[in-house]
Amino acid sequence: MVRPVQEEIITKLIVPYFENKLSTNNQVSISGVSVDQFNLVGPFKPVKIELPFNGWFWLTLGLFIPADSKRMIKILTLYHLALFFILLISIQIIAEGTFAWSVVLNIHDHVYRVLFLIIALLDFVRVLSRNPRKGS
Repeated sequence: MVRPVQEEIITKLIVPYFENKLSTNNQVSISGVSVDQFNLVGPFKPVKIELPFNGWFWLTLGLFIPADSKRMIKILTLYHLALFFILLISIQIIAEGTFAWSVVLNIHDHVYRVLFLIIALLDFVRVLSRNPRKGS
């Protein structure tokens, strides 16, 4: 259910909107459009734009749920809601010529995944250590 919605958002809303906006700026363009992501390319290292609530969200959520980390589930969900708007604004900033912002997005892309996965794995390990398997 999530993938078809993501595909509609990417292919029918976001990419056409920004392709129209970027047509006036020939330095920045969109490439590699797929179901839940596309690349922003220009005179900077390409930026992969992934829709929030993608596979990384579900993987991390899948680790938080068994750990019963309601607080982290809430933080992760709110973060991804905010991320949707932050990414749209960030694309606009880059399209207007602030190419240094692409560095921020590239760093964010790596840091947020690692951060949430480490926290989720630590919570999950904590749960496993409290509930050892019987007969081990």
